[in-house]
Amino acid sequence: MTSRFHEYLALTKTAMWPSPPEGSTTFCGSESKTNSLVASAITDMAKQQARPPTVNQELKTVQEMLGLMTATSTKSSRSQPVFVCIDCEAFEHVQSKITEIGVAVLDTRDIAGIRPGTDGRSWIEKIKYAHYRPVQYAKLRNKNFIKGCAEGFNFGSTSWIELDDAKTILTRIFRFPSQLLQAADLSTPLSGEARNMVFVGHGSSNDTAYLKQVGFSVSADADITLTIDTQRLAGGSKKASIGLHRLLLSLGVDPVNLHNAGNDAAYTLQSMVIMALKDLAAPGIVAAGLLAHQGKLPPSKYNPLVAPHVWTGTAVQPAAGAPAMAHKVQSAARDATSVHAKAERKGRKRAARVSANAVGAGAGYKMRRNLVIALIIILLFLILGLIGFIIWRVQHRVSGTRDSSHVSVATVEEENRRMREV
Repeated sequence: MTSRFHEYLALTKTAMWPSPPEGSTTFCGSESKTNSLVASAITDMAKQQARPPTVNQELKTVQEMLGLMTATSTKSSRSQPVFVCIDCEAFEHVQSKITEIGVAVLDTRDIAGIRPGTDGRSWIEKIKYAHYRPVQYAKLRNKNFIKGCAEGFNFGSTSWIELDDAKTILTRIFRFPSQLLQAADLSTPLSGEARNMVFVGHGSSNDTAYLKQVGFSVSADADITLTIDTQRLAGGSKKASIGLHRLLLSLGVDPVNLHNAGNDAAYTLQSMVIMALKDLAAPGIVAAGLLAHQGKLPPSKYNPLVAPHVWTGTAVQPAAGAPAMAHKVQSAARDATSVHAKAERKGRKRAARVSANAVGAGAGYKMRRNLVIALIIILLFLILGLIGFIIWRVQHRVSGTRDSSHVSVATVEEENRRMREV
């Protein structure tokens, strides 16, 4: 372990995250701009405070499990762990419908005695990948809130599976992680010894909740010794989350076709390896890289590739000439896709009618309320006018009585004067 650490430090002294050569794979990107930004951020941090960076215990545990440091904690004491990263994509309008499941596996036995290389390329090349899509949700697309790219798996073939097979396949993956590529072939029995399983996710609580929608519980159906969340590794939390895109850019990785479950799982596990290596060589560089990538990010890159498709488990490939995305139909009774689609269309129409009625009812209520208010105001004006008229009438009558009394007195006096003259 100590020799591997010194070899890695010697490598980083000669080339601290250089730009990758041309023709490199998709997990690497140009880092010249990132390096300058990171260096500037580190300089600013050094000017502000000259104290050693806070030790990220979870990141230290990952470094120990990867063999970069001598294990000192009980969490990393079990040898030769297997990191299994899961990412799920759900339909944006119905979150209970899991349209994709991505898996990435790194067995530390595969990297034993191998130098990690620049940014851990030699280790990243040992990661195995899988991408599963339930045939029942083949036609569902995410396009309103996020731009999904279910067909654009960068790291291999997409496997079509039956929704009922998802739990069985995931159970086989966690029991025999080194045989990931055979996990969906239910006709092939798998065997192997129990391993030290580590669950990895980016916002892992979301993925464990999504997995329950396909009937798989990470806590009950998998023998997990530790859960690693790459958001926490990078210093984030639920209240201050760090997006996968931002994290990858801060690490010098230029991701392509994010929001594909297979790609997200792959990039998440790669980011864990890169963070462990970078922080080992320069503690605090991960946080500095994130500081250099605050604000608005450039749009995520998209490559309109279509990965090869295979049908695994009990899923059956459509016959020639059938729609490419159709799932197996043995009888009209088993055509669950069309039945569910019709039911969903009816449900949407019913919801639209209810919404329209609700809007109409709300508009009618407002109109009636405004009419009542107007009538009340008119009635108040009429009452005030009537009161004013009554007051005016009383005053007019009183003034008329006074005038008539004055006239009568004058008339009597005039008659008396005439009588005296006669």
